[in-house]
Amino acid sequence: MFDAGSDQAQGLVAWELRPPTRVIPVVAGDDDLSRRRSLQLLWSLEQGYVQQGHTVEVVEGLNGLLPRDALLGHRVVLKRWLEGTAPGGVVLLHAPLAALASLLADSVARPLVPLGDDRAAVVQAYQAVKVLWQAAALMPVVIPVESNVASVQEQAAQALVQACERCLGMVP
Repeated sequence: MFDAGSDQAQGLVAWELRPPTRVIPVVAGDDDLSRRRSLQLLWSLEQGYVQQGHTVEVVEGLNGLLPRDALLGHRVVLKRWLEGTAPGGVVLLHAPLAALASLLADSVARPLVPLGDDRAAVVQAYQAVKVLWQAAALMPVVIPVESNVASVQEQAAQALVQACERCLGMVP
């Protein structure tokens, strides 16, 4: 019924499809408390991807990032850093705000910003959103972490949304 040489389905079966390596940037905190939040977010992401059957690699910091690397662009730098990473895997890139903003400024990345439920955490998240938005033209994604009280978490998120909308003209 089907001729193996001309059947399109047979041709498609022969393709070896490989999903791309996904890089998920996560803003690392500056102090102990905010660093704990970003590490908690990393751990949650890693566990979730592993449960889905993905190979996960965590890249800590942007050690070796040079000023000329920003000129080369994120694709060149990430390609160099991610050599040896399993194809189709997930790379969690945990790095300081300034380094991520500099490296990813020419990309369409959506860096993850952890949000705690205290005032200092809201201020830190706002600062991260502001730098990523104004300095790198990136649209970050804010992820609430560490709170077990939904109403407190919602209040922190609402405060951040209002500040971003009022001062930056955008909502992450």
